[in-house]
Amino acid sequence: MAPESETNRPLPHRIRIETEEEVYRYEPANNGAAPLWCMGSSSIVRDGKIVTHRTISEGGEGVSGELPEWGRFHVTAEGRLFAMIVVGGKDAGGNKLAENRLVEIGPDGGGSRAIRIELKHPFVPGYFTATPRAGSLPSDTLELFGECEAQPCIMRYARIHLD
Repeated sequence: MAPESETNRPLPHRIRIETEEEVYRYEPANNGAAPLWCMGSSSIVRDGKIVTHRTISEGGEGVSGELPEWGRFHVTAEGRLFAMIVVGGKDAGGNKLAENRLVEIGPDGGGSRAIRIELKHPFVPGYFTATPRAGSLPSDTLELFGECEAQPCIMRYARIHLD
């Protein structure tokens, strides 16, 4: 039960929605990639208009056997923006692929070359991160929590420092 002081706090007098808008539409890739990452893109939106749209990870039919399946953004203490991406599918040799990769997103929305994160147990789609949207301060430490490849029903935690 919440302490008495919390239950008696007044509600906001006014709730003001600052923006609610469609950013862009996409066609489902139908190749196993999750909707957010079927194109692996980042967009910069200002005043309801897309000013830049850049691909940061792609794969699937017609491109490669790799499938960008899930991604989460991470902001460092200096304000640098990264995307932590789960890549599944098949590698060039046809072998099952399960990797986590890190891409830096530049001020223009473009991505750097992806760097493979060498985890013993790569995270699968659905993992959580500590982000400003969840109340965490920007940090040079990327914290991950979730299930990993070949270990269903086991929740794992990883802390990765970005130098």
